[in-house]
Amino acid sequence: MAPARTTLLTLAAILVALAGALVPASRAHAAGAGGRVLDASAPIHRFERASRVFVAFAFRRDDRSQVLVRLVANQLALTEDHGRLLVRLRGRRVAIRSGLMPRRRWVSVGFTVSSQHGSVSLVVGKRRRSARHLRIALEHAVQVGANCRRSGGPCRFSSLPVSSRTPRARPGPPGASTPPLPTDAPPAASIPPMPTDPRPFAPTSFWNAPLGAQPPLDPKSSTYVSELAAAARQNPWLNYDRYSTPVYTVPRSQPRVLVTLDTSASALQAAWQSVPIPANAQPAAGTDQHMVVWQPSTDTMWEFWLAARKADGWHARWGGVINNVSQNPGFYQNPSDWGATATSLPLLGGLMRISELRTGHIDHALAIAIPAARAEYFSSPAQRTDGYVHDANAIPEGARFRLDPNLDIPSLHLPPLTRMIAEAAQRYGIVVRDQSGCVCFYGEDPTPTGTDPYAAPNGFFGSERWVNNLLQRFPWERLQALKTDQSCCWKR
Repeated sequence: MAPARTTLLTLAAILVALAGALVPASRAHAAGAGGRVLDASAPIHRFERASRVFVAFAFRRDDRSQVLVRLVANQLALTEDHGRLLVRLRGRRVAIRSGLMPRRRWVSVGFTVSSQHGSVSLVVGKRRRSARHLRIALEHAVQVGANCRRSGGPCRFSSLPVSSRTPRARPGPPGASTPPLPTDAPPAASIPPMPTDPRPFAPTSFWNAPLGAQPPLDPKSSTYVSELAAAARQNPWLNYDRYSTPVYTVPRSQPRVLVTLDTSASALQAAWQSVPIPANAQPAAGTDQHMVVWQPSTDTMWEFWLAARKADGWHARWGGVINNVSQNPGFYQNPSDWGATATSLPLLGGLMRISELRTGHIDHALAIAIPAARAEYFSSPAQRTDGYVHDANAIPEGARFRLDPNLDIPSLHLPPLTRMIAEAAQRYGIVVRDQSGCVCFYGEDPTPTGTDPYAAPNGFFGSERWVNNLLQRFPWERLQALKTDQSCCWKR
């Protein structure tokens, strides 16, 4: 057995039970008795096609979004999503989700996938969660996430023995041949790379880090909450088809174009000399004409305000570029006045992505706009403000709110979209990002998809025609304002 890395690989194994695998009897005998040992540090472990795969390891919460183990043929991944374990099948979340994992403590994890039963089960500690009636193919490879392979990472493996046995042939009529077992698994040579982490900003960013149990509240918390709740009772909204942001996620090979800056700022113009904008890109409807281009392969994000395609190419009035966006704290640093929003907070920050709404949960803080923000003063993480209210009791842009952690959200029986927003507001919070004509959240503009997953039949709005009716059920009065860190004086 291969020696374990002392800092990482101290427990557990990946066991592949081939109860229906296509293995010749001689090979099955050789592998079945003692199994064969694989290198625990290897990213991919290939084997004969199996109807059942079992993965066991110890896990310690890492508070990030990452793939731990992936079954290649089935595109099925066990992931950590900021302290919880989730199972995703072909990019969509299966109805399995662990509770919040303890910090600084190793917990045993068992993960079983069966094509014979069409099932997935997850055992965390002593708790088991299962899902059935899934389309599961025979499996031939297990891929271990990069962080699980690194020294000091969140997973502990020792060695990876793979055992197998020949399936018993079922008797048939005389002379009948045994057909091959069906599989939709691709050949091993076509194994795709591990997908990149789709979440922007550092795990410790205020966008991504869960709030503590009792973060300090602002002395004006009750005043701010009363003001926000009063405004929200008028006509709360979710911007998604206008005044929001389409996100164009592009590959490394995407051709690049010049974006002309329609104002004077040499550094920003230099950063826009070569931008991978797709040929079919369109900015958001509305007077802000926002647009985001995100290239995970280079870890770079571009955003634009007043973006427009003209006869001589793309133009924008302002915006920014963030390199190493996966490690960015969630705001522009140098220069701090870049960015397409009033606060200089990135458009991707707090945006409800279509992909996460489809999973049924939002695992980051939410951005919000309010009708009247304080003039000149703004609170970190905001870098500036377009507030116009000269009143010390007005909410500053950058202010952060959260739902009372003692609020029992399930007891409210909220519609699915409202529940998702409430759960995110309770765990991660809400950040005032902009001013608007109403209290508005932001949903990803679906223009790049050519569909409307929000208001369409069976969409995110459900049977409700108007999203304001959904948001009026949000428990606005149970918000709390976190302690602000205000700066002065930004002139409009």
